[in-house]
Amino acid sequence: MQKKVIKKLSDLYLVQRGKYLSQSKKGKWRHVVAGQVNQYTKKKDIRLSDWHLENHLNGNFTIGTFAGDFGSIFMSFDIDFHDNQMAKWITYKIAYTLNSFGIDHHINYSGSKGYHIDIFFEDKITVEHARKFFDYVIEKSDVKQHTQGQVEFRVSEKQGIKLPLGIHQVTKSYCGFCLVETGLNVMNKKLSEEYLLTINQIPSRQVLDVIEIAESELEHINTKQFIESQDAISSFVPLANHEQSEDYSISRAQKLLTEGLQIQGSRHNSTLLICMYLKYCG
Repeated sequence: MQKKVIKKLSDLYLVQRGKYLSQSKKGKWRHVVAGQVNQYTKKKDIRLSDWHLENHLNGNFTIGTFAGDFGSIFMSFDIDFHDNQMAKWITYKIAYTLNSFGIDHHINYSGSKGYHIDIFFEDKITVEHARKFFDYVIEKSDVKQHTQGQVEFRVSEKQGIKLPLGIHQVTKSYCGFCLVETGLNVMNKKLSEEYLLTINQIPSRQVLDVIEIAESELEHINTKQFIESQDAISSFVPLANHEQSEDYSISRAQKLLTEGLQIQGSRHNSTLLICMYLKYCG
């Protein structure tokens, strides 16, 4: 069962595994980038693995996720009020608006002061379009006055959000799923995990139609390939004997682009270097 939950959690929320958030038992959040040295352990952090997600589900620490630089496979309304009744009321209003648009969405408890309303996509959506849809829903829900800290857009490449089905490390509350029709009562671990496995992703086109984004406005880019390349770059940890100078790496990447592979069995590392060089060039 847990393996299925881990896979589903990964499929729904993880745009990239090389960049994530980690919350310790003391409640402190840490921004993790694979390959960078951890100031506490003095070792290089590794990319997000199923081991991390297993520990998240078991409450040992809490994991958060980001979008990529280009886009995301989900978006979220992060509702955060000290007054729980107010948090519920705002959640009801946004959920009602999403229902009126026919947008499938899912609510989970943040573990402290509010709720997250998540929308999952079977393809990719740009952060720009997701943000435009967020703003439109906020306006139609008549809660714009609360967007200065109480209702925020997630996710972007800089602002992450906590994954559900974990334990809030400060309050020790379970971050389970909940339904409007049951008054947002939080499901227990068993019911929340069963609920997660029933979630279906929707085409991003449903959201784009609401905000009237025409096909001609979409960039003609293979977003799946773009995000996978980005993920490979962000999680790349160079071996000691591959830590060349910047000038050497650039010249090597340029040579690979113009002359192709020179050594058998070097395709993976060469492709990775080319991706890094192209990102460097913008």
